[in-house]
Amino acid sequence: MENFASGYGQKRLSNIKDPLLFFCFLFLWIFPLFYVGAFETEVPSLPKIINYLSNASCLFTKRMTNWRLYYMEAFLEDRNEWVTLPEDDYFRMPPFGYHTRLDELLDYIDAPSDYRKRGHLATWVKERYARLHPNSQQPIAVRFIKAWWMEHQEVPSGHWKKPRLTYFSTDKTEILSTHYFSGRRDL
Repeated sequence: MENFASGYGQKRLSNIKDPLLFFCFLFLWIFPLFYVGAFETEVPSLPKIINYLSNASCLFTKRMTNWRLYYMEAFLEDRNEWVTLPEDDYFRMPPFGYHTRLDELLDYIDAPSDYRKRGHLATWVKERYARLHPNSQQPIAVRFIKAWWMEHQEVPSGHWKKPRLTYFSTDKTEILSTHYFSGRRDL
């Protein structure tokens, strides 16, 4: 009985702790949420993770008119062309509905300043390719491409599958980065 009574009457630190938690909640989630909804852009100077967490588009009346799809290509010297790599070989489990891990990874590191992070991913893709295809020519470069699916485009019938990269016109695609593994840069 003495142990129960000794902890029961202790004073809480609510004088400082509760208001501090409230202001953190307000300025790190609520304020960015309304800013994104009002100005349709990320809050400048906030860390990317906070902007990512405050992206709750379902709370606002405007909908997205397009969305991003990501592709990875390898340049195989024996074929002398860029080949789109099937994501199933590299990112088997799609934990995000119809988005793959590649979509989520590149959505988070698609800024020009994230070139080095994409370089690590490209190195991993090259090594994985070597394990999957040990007897074939290895890639001398890997690149990541972002394509924009527009709202008015016709949706394929049946179960959703990411369309081939050739489906998109060149004005709806952007090469995020190209990572070379040999001295050749004229690809």
